[in-house]
Amino acid sequence: MSNHNTYKGETIVKEGRLDIAGTGSLASRLVSVNDGATLGGNGLLKGDVDMKPGSAFNVEFSLGGLMTIQGDMNLLGADITLNFAGFTDFEDFLASPYFSGDEARFANLLGDFTGSNFAELKVGSDTFNLTAGSFTIGEDVYTVGQNGNGLYLTVEPVPEPTTWALLAGGLGVLALMRRRLG
Repeated sequence: MSNHNTYKGETIVKEGRLDIAGTGSLASRLVSVNDGATLGGNGLLKGDVDMKPGSAFNVEFSLGGLMTIQGDMNLLGADITLNFAGFTDFEDFLASPYFSGDEARFANLLGDFTGSNFAELKVGSDTFNLTAGSFTIGEDVYTVGQNGNGLYLTVEPVPEPTTWALLAGGLGVLALMRRRLG
């Protein structure tokens, strides 16, 4: 959908895919996405979104903007897929301008992110289990969640062993100095 829609009743995506594109908006007070259906795009949803078990939320960064949800995003099941489209694999995504520093914002959310977490993240040929709210690659822990008015994929790198050794050495020196002075 690429135009504004003024229908104010509930919109149910029973199957297939509903894309809210560019300047398009959906005025529904509630959008329900059923098992096997997908919600995606980069337009504006003016109400709440209920993602039901077996549904998918598709993010296409290449469209030049993010979907904005003015209401709440409710994950009503434990097997909802988050899909980052347009990349060959996760490394391709991390090298893109959409992943900056230690995070990637994938939706604007003015309400709350409620319910369970996404079950999996698909990026090209890679799939990651998100049932615990995060996944690990090497030493880095990736988490999906809300921060302010956005939904983000963030990474928290684990410090290198040399960083831990420097910290332990510094604490040892401080303890020795305190013992001499005390």
